[in-house]
Amino acid sequence: MPVFRLFYKIVKSNILAILLSFVLLLVFTIPLTQIARNQYSDTYEEEIVSIAVFNHDKNDPLSNHLVEYLENETDIVAVEEEPEAVADALFNDQISYALTIPDGFGQAILQQQTPIPLERQTTSVPENVVAVNTILTTYLTNAQILSVNLGNNPSNEDIDTVLDQLSASVNTNIDITTQGTIEGLTEINAFGSIYTTVAGYGLIATFITVFGYAVISLRQREVMKRNRLGQMTQSKQLTQLLLAGFSFSLLDWLILMMIGVFIFGFDIVFSDTGLLIVLSSFLSMLGIQAFAYFISTIAPNKGMIQFLSNFLSLFISFASGIFVPRNFLPTFMQHFASVVTPIWQVRANELILSTTDYSTATWQTIWQYFGIMVLITLAYYAMSFVIQSYRHRQNIYL
Repeated sequence: MPVFRLFYKIVKSNILAILLSFVLLLVFTIPLTQIARNQYSDTYEEEIVSIAVFNHDKNDPLSNHLVEYLENETDIVAVEEEPEAVADALFNDQISYALTIPDGFGQAILQQQTPIPLERQTTSVPENVVAVNTILTTYLTNAQILSVNLGNNPSNEDIDTVLDQLSASVNTNIDITTQGTIEGLTEINAFGSIYTTVAGYGLIATFITVFGYAVISLRQREVMKRNRLGQMTQSKQLTQLLLAGFSFSLLDWLILMMIGVFIFGFDIVFSDTGLLIVLSSFLSMLGIQAFAYFISTIAPNKGMIQFLSNFLSLFISFASGIFVPRNFLPTFMQHFASVVTPIWQVRANELILSTTDYSTATWQTIWQYFGIMVLITLAYYAMSFVIQSYRHRQNIYL
């Protein structure tokens, strides 16, 4: 099998570049995985918002009760009640919310009168503002509902009873449990969103180089004349080349998956989610192989192969969302990248990793992405065979 041997001679001559792709993969993925691990904890920690409270209704039991409630739900920071002091505290992120309780606020609620609005100054962090607004809304809604039972002239005992009921109604002591381990979620996300997608970058560069050099070597005039005079028909040459290319691609991909098992663990890679990600990576690899074969077919020389190997691997990786999140990329770049499989692998992995309960619609979308990768693979091989058949009939290289 001379074509098969020629192919692996070319692989051997480019072994350093192939090994470099493995090294680059580890250089990218190991630090990113470690960063992801450090960002998560298996203990739920509630984020406490820092606020300032200025109570002008200190003689009212409801207003004092509201301040006590806020002390339990937020971090009340002492700030001077001066416009400049409050503005400085908000600007320096010392507080996220400044609340002023006006005189008569509590009495208006307890006597079912029109509520006096609270005065609020907030920072530009929407999450913190929403959190405090939710706390206040919960408290005031319950206070207005319970105060209906007081009547027009409530006694101190009646007010104390309502405040006790209010404390019970706004109690937010909730036990938080996690499904599975945060470490496992971190590992599977790193495997699907970082490792297998970054591996695609190395596969693109490696496959274009190896396939390109092999195809161009077989297109040399002397080689083609010798094959025509011998027993090597066009179909035999193509069969050996495809067999050699597929065996090399599969071996390269299997080595990448074995490295993935070593980094992330057997349980992660062979979990239900991990196996879907592995299947997504395998289908993407087939598409990259077909794309590399097509580029090799149309490239005129080795210089162009080297250029396209570097340029296309970087462009496709960026446009597919391998190096940056897809929502940061302009739409036209994603349209260009959609003619190759890496972007469909990224989309499939995003859906796989964001879903815990797979509905029928989710499965249909995942298999749709997988089907698109298969169709892209077949399309590139079909275009390559048509071009090669035309050149063979026209004796272009003889």
